[in-house]
Amino acid sequence: GGLAARDATRLYLAAFAGSQRTGGYDIRVVRIDRSGGTLTLRAMFTVPPPGALTIQVLTSPAHLVSIDRRAAASARDVVLLDQSAAERARGTVPQSQP
Repeated sequence: GGLAARDATRLYLAAFAGSQRTGGYDIRVVRIDRSGGTLTLRAMFTVPPPGALTIQVLTSPAHLVSIDRRAAASARDVVLLDQSAAERARGTVPQSQP
């Protein structure tokens, strides 16, 4: 597995839900917005319901998305929001290499 090719026309962004002790967790980016110099990733975080039977294994849910690099040309910051609009993470947008 892994990414086999690099596409300089795309900006790849990964959203992570952190290390979890069981299965049943998930994260899905459902929308990406840009406002000024900030990209906002809106994601759905899924957790297993109380008492649910889940596999007992460490998991690290993640979702890799890409957007046209031109659409993010002036973006410097990236923010990850959950379904209740709570900020889960913040970072900087990697700038393209010459």
